[in-house]
Amino acid sequence: MTRKSRFVARAAIAALVLGAVMGCDDMFSAEVVQENETVGVAGVSVYPKFLEMDPGESKNELNAQVVPANASNQLIMWESSDPSIVTVDAAGVVTAGYADGIAVILARSADGKHLDSAVIAVGEDFIGKVGPAGGYIFYEDEDDEHPWRFLEAAPYGWYDGGDDPGMAWSNVQDSFAGATYSEIGTGEDGTKVIIDQAGHTESAAQAAVDLVHLHEDVTYDDWFLPSSSELYRMWLNLADEGIGGFFPHRYWSATEAHPGVDPTGERADGRSMETGSGDLYQKWHSNRVRPVRSF
Repeated sequence: MTRKSRFVARAAIAALVLGAVMGCDDMFSAEVVQENETVGVAGVSVYPKFLEMDPGESKNELNAQVVPANASNQLIMWESSDPSIVTVDAAGVVTAGYADGIAVILARSADGKHLDSAVIAVGEDFIGKVGPAGGYIFYEDEDDEHPWRFLEAAPYGWYDGGDDPGMAWSNVQDSFAGATYSEIGTGEDGTKVIIDQAGHTESAAQAAVDLVHLHEDVTYDDWFLPSSSELYRMWLNLADEGIGGFFPHRYWSATEAHPGVDPTGERADGRSMETGSGDLYQKWHSNRVRPVRSF
């Protein structure tokens, strides 16, 4: 081998060694970057979603988790929507005040971009009190007959900030939707049946379902049209007590006239929020609408 050949060979070996070393350095650097990479917060999850408390009681039962579990910043910031009803410390311990009512506990991520919430009920007297969504509670399931505890009417101004709107029960006005549900706890099912009816495009039920209401930084989008019995309780416990800003007019329920009462399928149940009297009205009639929700 000539001197020139030996030089070329040595240069090639040196280049291979240098490349290998540089490759290792690159891999090491990549590993360091990966280990030091910041994992962002995608959400916050709070449980349980509902707590009942006695006045003056403290509970350490709320848990909050940052999502994903390996997020770099695991800090949770707690706050109460109404400190006169319940307070919460930095560790999530809630302490009830001495006034009956309902408050929402918020758990926020450190950047403030993500939150979740839990509802706290203090005391025993809740009818007519402000609910989590800023409306008013008009029914309490004291016998645990339903998967929820309370019914809340949407706050006044839910529709473009003004009076409750008047509209037809449905654009389908001469056939049965099958929404003959009338009892407490059936408004949500009745609402769904109305919307699922063949030919449906718009209705009082749809107006209720379309409501997306932001209150105390929490979005509520679980509204429906009340059943006839739920609508009666809304009149009895709210409108008749001057609570809730109801228009002195007839309101729609999600309850359709039974075929045995009205074989034409053209009428549905409504009720006056002034007198409390209920009746069946033609579906094309313009009655008012107030959505409700359960929690």
